[in-house]
Amino acid sequence: MDFIKADIEGYERYMLKGAAKTLKKFAPKLALCTYHLPDDPEVMEKIIKEANPAYNVIQKRTKLFASVPNRKN
Repeated sequence: MDFIKADIEGYERYMLKGAAKTLKKFAPKLALCTYHLPDDPEVMEKIIKEANPAYNVIQKRTKLFASVPNRKN
């Protein structure tokens, strides 16, 4: 898996929790909406980093982008 894009009406955090093993093993690039719940940016970044601390996370307005530099898969 190379890329996950999600705008799932506030359920992005639950998707990330369910994908924790995928984030750790495959480190797909992520593009997620963060405007549904007020704490989405902080909560989602925390979940991503807990699953795989190698992720670089960028927050832009209502979106979150994350990737692992030089991933090997």
